[in-house]
Amino acid sequence: MKNLLRTIFLLRRTKSTFLLPVEMIRWRKRNFTGPLPVIWKRSFIRTTGIPGVVWIETGTYKGETSYFLSRTSKQVITIEPEPTLFRTAKHRLRGESKITVLEGTSEDRFKEAIEISGNEINFFLDGHASGGETYESSTPTPLIYELECIAQSFIYLKKAVIIVDDVRLSKFTVSQQSGYPNLNYLVKWANSNNLDWYFENDMFVAKYQC
Repeated sequence: MKNLLRTIFLLRRTKSTFLLPVEMIRWRKRNFTGPLPVIWKRSFIRTTGIPGVVWIETGTYKGETSYFLSRTSKQVITIEPEPTLFRTAKHRLRGESKITVLEGTSEDRFKEAIEISGNEINFFLDGHASGGETYESSTPTPLIYELECIAQSFIYLKKAVIIVDDVRLSKFTVSQQSGYPNLNYLVKWANSNNLDWYFENDMFVAKYQC
């Protein structure tokens, strides 16, 4: 009962549940393309990952996805570079012993997160600038750096699932508007590391097993 009440409280605090009808209407207007409604998206992320292991998330925002993933994982380590969003997430997730919120950029904290996460890790990479209150830097996304770090960690990882969010942004090349690596880069990265990969629901998924 205590866990149920805590879940209801956090859902009311984040208001994600109440946005579902609006998101469904928008998704239908997009002819069911592009990002899934948030509840379905988070369910897809959770069920795609390895059950019961650590999640590393980049782009905490306000902590809703971190909380959702923590319900069925060993631990969630989430990285947020924008100071106000970091404080908001830290406050919302106070008392959640399975969630560690790190302040800083991926360039500052991502390797550290990998080093303390064991040899089976799920990665949810969503640390790009999205306008508004999200973090802005000279590099719109740290994705290439993150993928390089993950590739280096394969020497000791036994299993990993890598989920890259918002791959619709990858239709641009690195030199264009989004700063995202193009789709060919993601595919070549996965193939060069002998990963199984696929695109689904505006996400790129790659799976590693030694």
